[in-house]
Parts: sequence; C-alpha cells; structure tokens
Amino acid sequence: MPQSAFSYFADALLSPVLAIGLAAVGVSRLSGFGIFAWSLSVLCGSALWTLAEYLIHRAVYHRVSFFQQYHAAHHANPRAYLGAPPGIGTGLVFVIVFPPVYVLAPILANGLTVGMLAGYAAYQLVHHACHFSTPRRRGYLHQLRVHHAAHHYHPEAGNFGVTTPFWDRVFGTQIRRRATA
Repeated sequence: MPQSAFSYFADALLSPVLAIGLAAVGVSRLSGFGIFAWSLSVLCGSALWTLAEYLIHRAVYHRVSFFQQYHAAHHANPRAYLGAPPGIGTGLVFVIVFPPVYVLAPILANGLTVGMLAGYAAYQLVHHACHFSTPRRRGYLHQLRVHHAAHHYHPEAGNFGVTTPFWDRVFGTQIRRRATA
C-alpha cells in the first residue's frame, strides 16, 4: 500500500529502538557468561532473520495471492514508497519470536528478538538503498544492489535474499549472471 515517507521509514526507526530497549533490559540483568550467551543469541537472531527474510520474500510475496498483488506493485514501481502500515513488521517480529521463546528461556527470547529486530531494520535500510542509492562499485552494498536488481529485472525468478545472497545459494535460487563475450 502507498505510504508517506514517514510511514515508509517508521519501522526502520521503531525496530532498532525496540531492539535497543530490549537489549538494555536484557543485558542489565546479566554478567560474565550470561552476556556471552545473550550476545550469541543476538547473532543467532540476526542469522535467523536472513532466513526468515528469504522465506517470506520467496514463499509469501511471490506465492500468496493477497501479498503477490502488493509485491507486484513494488516490482512495477520499485522507487515508490510501498509497504505495510507502520509497526506491523516490527510488531510481527516481536510477537512471533519473543513470547513463545520467553516461556522457555527469557534471556534467549530477549537476544533472539534483538537480533531479529536488528536484522529487520538492516533489511529495510538495505532494500531502500538498493532502489535509491548508487553505492561504491566494489562494496558489499553494491553487490547486494546488483543481486536485488536481478530479482527485479531478470525473467527468471530468484535472488529472494536482500541482505545476503547466502540463502539463494543454499536453496538454488541465485540467478546466474551470463558471461559476456
């Protein structure tokens, strides 16, 4: 759905603010090995986000008709401010991760959620940069932009990862660039 610039960027601000708040609460109760374990769970949450991002993009945005129509609008006009209403993405990440894991291990829930929220914020910023900036040619952001551009403009479906091409390699959906003569 079309959004104002404020709405479009709201989750990119809300997600890290929630992550920082959760991190402050989580770390304030820890010391020594607990901080190490929490840090490891943040890294796991960040990695888990990249898998969730890939699966959502591939299985939901490209296969579920309700979401396909909105995603098709993004493909038709990649520079338009389109997306879910503010707070939906951040709220979903929080609700899907934090409460179920909290029942098992509160500190793990905190760390995983912080990592997932940070990953979600990174996704939003990288995806925006892929469409609105021209990064240095040899940098990682440039590689991601080329990867994502192939997703938009290649006739073959693939390159569903935005923050990393890793899962496209794992699942065989990476679009191969043709060698030029």
